[in-house]
Amino acid sequence: MASWSTRFAQFVFCWAFLLCVQDSFAHAQASTPKGRDTAIRSWPASPFMTAEQEKKIFDALIAPNTVLQPGERTLAQIVELMNQVVPTRIDLRAITDTGFSDDEVFTITDQDAGTSLASILVRLLGDEYLTFNVRNAMVEITSREAVESEAGQTIRVYDITPLVNRFENVDVDSNEYYPRSGDSHVVHCIHASIYPEEWSHSGGPHTIEPYQMGDQYLLVISAPTLVHLSIQSLVDTLNQAIRQAGSPIIGGSINAAQRALAKRSPPE
Repeated sequence: MASWSTRFAQFVFCWAFLLCVQDSFAHAQASTPKGRDTAIRSWPASPFMTAEQEKKIFDALIAPNTVLQPGERTLAQIVELMNQVVPTRIDLRAITDTGFSDDEVFTITDQDAGTSLASILVRLLGDEYLTFNVRNAMVEITSREAVESEAGQTIRVYDITPLVNRFENVDVDSNEYYPRSGDSHVVHCIHASIYPEEWSHSGGPHTIEPYQMGDQYLLVISAPTLVHLSIQSLVDTLNQAIRQAGSPIIGGSINAAQRALAKRSPPE
């Protein structure tokens, strides 16, 4: 387990990412980039939750809070109120193992009225013990130890094709495609930027497996929900930078073939 200072830094990092990812993550679910849209497509890979079910959950989590009024509430009361807008449960066994119970009292502030449920949960649960996870078609209030276990991981597939440099060198016909294995740059960026101590190559529980299908590059990532939120924000931001620059920026310098590709429509 990581130290308290590491956990606190992770919480601050995750909270900052959550503020900027709220719109892009919900929009990226099973959606196709169009025009200037910079959301990287991603989907849940779960036999117990469809992409549509997940979208409804995140739409509810990122909507302005209307159910948690200011005042002191037990964890059981918070979950009961949240169930008015999104399926929510307490993993009682997991939180009990950390010394908490559903009678634990939390304070909802006046500032929480205009923020999202997801932001409130991050603030209320954001210590080194508790967290929330989206899986099995519901929100689970659980422990950090539980989400870091194999059973607590959720799997998503990310289409990172727009982020991959598909050209080998500058001496190519600008009208031809020259695929190359550029997904390792994206994987390294994720490993280095998001919870670097939590990935399997560092002895942690989270995994990334690249998968190439023709000219399409996918990442299959197993991690808790808050990690996925951070990943979605990162890849969306990279894609935004690429679109603004007019050509892929990962894997090499700009060349004639890349400039030609930039003029084509985004991949469907």
